[in-house]
Amino acid sequence: MVTKENMIKQKKEIDLTNGNILYNLFYLSWPILVLNIIQNTLSVVDVFLLGKIGVTAMSAISISYTILSLFWSSIGGLSAGCIAVVSRLSGEKRYDELNRFLPIVILSGLLVWILNGIIILSFLEPILTFFGAKGETLELAKSYMKIILIGFFNPAILFMCFAIFRGIGLSVMPFYLLGTSVILQMIFMPLFIFGFFGFPKLGLPGSAVAYIVATTGPTIAGLIILFNGIKNVQLQISNFKINFINWLKYIRISIPAMTQGWIANIAWLFLLKIVSKYGDNLIATVGVGSRIDVMLMMIGWAIGSSVSIMVGHNLGAKEIKRAEETAITALKVYSFFTLAWFLLCFNFGSLIIKAFNTNQDVVFWGSQYLKFVSPFYLLMGVGLITAMALNGAGSTKTTMVINFIAFFIFQLPIAFILSEFTSVRENGIFIGIASAFVFQGIAGWIMFRKGGWKYKKVY
Repeated sequence: MVTKENMIKQKKEIDLTNGNILYNLFYLSWPILVLNIIQNTLSVVDVFLLGKIGVTAMSAISISYTILSLFWSSIGGLSAGCIAVVSRLSGEKRYDELNRFLPIVILSGLLVWILNGIIILSFLEPILTFFGAKGETLELAKSYMKIILIGFFNPAILFMCFAIFRGIGLSVMPFYLLGTSVILQMIFMPLFIFGFFGFPKLGLPGSAVAYIVATTGPTIAGLIILFNGIKNVQLQISNFKINFINWLKYIRISIPAMTQGWIANIAWLFLLKIVSKYGDNLIATVGVGSRIDVMLMMIGWAIGSSVSIMVGHNLGAKEIKRAEETAITALKVYSFFTLAWFLLCFNFGSLIIKAFNTNQDVVFWGSQYLKFVSPFYLLMGVGLITAMALNGAGSTKTTMVINFIAFFIFQLPIAFILSEFTSVRENGIFIGIASAFVFQGIAGWIMFRKGGWKYKKVY
């Protein structure tokens, strides 16, 4: 057990199984939302800086990001599984078992890093070539990938620490650590990319070096905090005796959560293949449209992550009704945003698209995209929040199946058939995208109301 002497001094944390649900949701959500915004801003800055190098650098980084999405989906799945287990054990106050579980989380992150690195590095050139890299773009992508894959040692540990912190109800801790990392990245990226102030001029690989430098300190800090102990949890060397039965329980929850991300990424690649028939303008349109969708989803992800944590805590504390009320309250809150976003996008679609791209064709088709897709933002919100509630309860297989059906039974076939064989053509792709939102919302709500998630055993 963690003693008072080795606990980090901190302000008294709120009890997620008591008190005002709306306040607790806000308490957990705002750091996640701000981080989402900061990280998206960082991506924009990264692309802007690399754009100064040239088109080949931007092409290389785009292809690299596509390949690395497999790693991030895996880490996201491990994080979802970690939050489900940690929040449940915290709610049940089974702190000894929780502390014995922590090494499993850290080692799982490292295992994903090792496997991901071995597979990609072993087939690096064929993989990059498959995604369209050639000539200078191929060489740039290879140099970038070799560095960043080694550097992913940091997020393999750091994001597992974040999942642990969030699972015990400390959303502010990742905010501080990742916020520090992002600020450092913004400082070091131009230094290593362009060689300012005596730093080596590395070009595109400089972005990878900056990432490693910026994430090393926060990673070390995250481990120090866990080894010192915080809020009844402590990472101890003596607990690094892996119980393979418990590890299997964790993996059984995490793999379906990983698969959710893989499904979404693979579906996106297939969708782009369908869109590519109509040329660059429609590709740009779908890219802008998806970015507008993501701006709304960022709010949902922040609220939904809080739902996952609170559902786990309350199920652990046998407060089943409060766990359900948490998801319902979050859904009501998010519905205000989805409704407002729908009204804005449906009525002022052209103006919104022009903020991203002024090409006349993109503006026209972008406004069409929003006309077809935005009316279903409300159902998208229902699907997102219920999915996060189910994940928080450990019912990750249910969400995985819903996502698979939404993308591969609805979105892709509908988009392909309507755009290829009917007169609706381009609009058929937008209808296909909307159909996934519709199914996720309806199916998510049905499975949430059925209530099997309330009695899911996770550990």
